[in-house]
Amino acid sequence: MSIAHDALRDDPAFVRRKISVDHVFGTTFRIWARRRRRVLLVGALLVGPSVLLDYGLPYLMEVGGLGALFGLGVPLRIAVVGALWAGIAPMVLDELRGTTTPLGPARFLALLLRAGLGSLLFGLLVGMGALGLMLPGIVIAILLYVLVPCAMFNRGREAGINHAAKLTKGFRWRLALVGLVVVVAYFAAQGAGQALMGLLAPALVEALGEGGARFALEVLDCGVRCLVVSPLVIISTTVVFHALSPQDRRAEIDRVFG
Repeated sequence: MSIAHDALRDDPAFVRRKISVDHVFGTTFRIWARRRRRVLLVGALLVGPSVLLDYGLPYLMEVGGLGALFGLGVPLRIAVVGALWAGIAPMVLDELRGTTTPLGPARFLALLLRAGLGSLLFGLLVGMGALGLMLPGIVIAILLYVLVPCAMFNRGREAGINHAAKLTKGFRWRLALVGLVVVVAYFAAQGAGQALMGLLAPALVEALGEGGARFALEVLDCGVRCLVVSPLVIISTTVVFHALSPQDRRAEIDRVFG
């Protein structure tokens, strides 16, 4: 039985928690504070692969003439995004539910693959919706707000697009507000990182040369994304998924892969 099982039926015993900006982000920062070591460890382990994707591959293709490496970009990015989700989201659900879910290599790889493909599908759908006009992309992003955790933790039909859309029904205006806060926080963190890089750039160029400074700034940029921006998105989205997943008042029967 999956986390968001067939409790979307009209059964008064099954409820969904309320969604509000203060609840989502208050919970997000409480979890961050309690589990920051794991969040930072997962992010730190993925800074290197992110640098390889954003700096290493383009550099090798440009300088080394290794254009064949271009095809590695998509699967590697799926792996990095999936690993961030697989390393953080199960911990968030355990924190919210008071459970301890074993996360062995096989389960981690399954979560990684599901999260990576779910993120790719979400990005493609939002991107296609935003072609030419921004509004359709925003609507799709709200409609499928919890698509990635649905793909990760649910099974069968409940792991698909239709079920993700069902979960957000009745909460979409609130999710629009939550998403707006996430976007603002995202750009604020990115902006702070860019401002810091701007301050450090002259000293780095003088100390490391232009090429070395560019590499150092790329590492800093990837660090901001892996350690701050992406964990914020993952934790808050998992909090929303948990709140929207139907809960059984009669018995606590939901379990990750239960």
